[in-house]
Order: sequence, then structure tokens, then C-alpha cells
Amino acid sequence: MRARTAVIALLLLSNAAWAVDVGPPPPLAARVRAPGGYGAVPVDDFLAQVQHLPAAELQPLAAAGRPDAQIQLARLRWMDGDALTPIEAVRPHAQAGIAVAQYLLGTWLRVRNRDLPGALTWLTAAAQQGHPMAQEALAGAHERGLLGLPASPEQAFTLYLAAGKAGLAHAQLQVALALCQGRGVAPDKALGRQWLANSQQGQLVPVTAQGAGCD
Repeated sequence: MRARTAVIALLLLSNAAWAVDVGPPPPLAARVRAPGGYGAVPVDDFLAQVQHLPAAELQPLAAAGRPDAQIQLARLRWMDGDALTPIEAVRPHAQAGIAVAQYLLGTWLRVRNRDLPGALTWLTAAAQQGHPMAQEALAGAHERGLLGLPASPEQAFTLYLAAGKAGLAHAQLQVALALCQGRGVAPDKALGRQWLANSQQGQLVPVTAQGAGCD
């Protein structure tokens, strides 16, 4: 019931996708490379003070009760292949309303447990709080009809736009594709090319205007 209520709220917010004022793309968000050789990820405001720390430095902070250190330590453990402990470590933080913990819990339930209703509940909760990566993940679910959701390009666009305005490169690319191809929003190739160019800064595999349908 909680998942259904949360989804209905998002659907109501998404009905204006065709009339939304997209505007020009903002700069891309800052990124940080997690210790241990993990790839760079967007800086999360809640984890900003600990996101660059190795596990050895996180452990005493986590033991002292710092939620950001506890969440980041769980994240590193997940990256190291522990698919059980991190879920229970972040669950109380998600229940306490911390958006990044809700995003991580939803993501991990989806991957590890195949708990699709649980994943939808927590990703929706985080997205409603404005967590960009949760918005991007939920947009993908709407786009492809995953997590028990019907496919909806309009709702996908609304969420990609929110994540793109927060500076996520992949979300900005999806906004560009939607604008250029008229997926969930009125087509606007000129504006789509702006979002495309902005999204491609630093990308290893560039997408051309022709490839995006923006030419």
C-alpha cells in the first residue's frame, strides 16, 4: 500500500511532462572516486565528508554513531561483494528518512533480493526527497516498464529532467534523447542539442547529434 500511494503521488506530479519548462542544461555535478579503485560517482551531499575515505578511516566514525560513515561503509562493503550486511546496515537509516540510504536500500533490494515492491517503495521515497540518482533509477523503470510499473515516457522524462537538472550526465543525455525524439515531451531538437552537448563533457563513449536524432 505504501508503494502504491507513493507511486500515485509521483504520477500526479508527472502529468505535466508535456508542458514542462525544460530550460537549458545546468553544469554537470561534481564527482568523486571512491577509495579502493572504484569508479567515480556523483558526490552525494549527505556523504560528502566521508565519500572519499577508505574503510579503515570510516570504521571508527561508524562505531561512534555517524550515519554518513555507517552508510558509506555499507556502500564500500557492497562494492567488495558483501550482498547481505549492507542491506541491514542502511535499512534503519532509510527508515529514518535519509534519502541516500533509501536509494541504496532500494537499489540493493532490487539487485540482491529481487524484492521489486521493496525496491519501488524505497526508490520512490528517495526520489520524492529529490535524490537525483533515485530519480534517474525510477525514470529508467518508468521508461522500460520495470519494477511493476507500466511504461510511461512522460513520467520517465519528468524524472530524468529532475535528475538532469541536478547535474547527472546520463540523465542529461536521456533528456536530450527525449527532446530530440519527442519521447514524453514535445520535440525540440535545438534544445535537445544543448542538453546533449552538456551531457557529453568527459564521456568516454560520446554520442553524436546524429546518433541521438538531434541533427
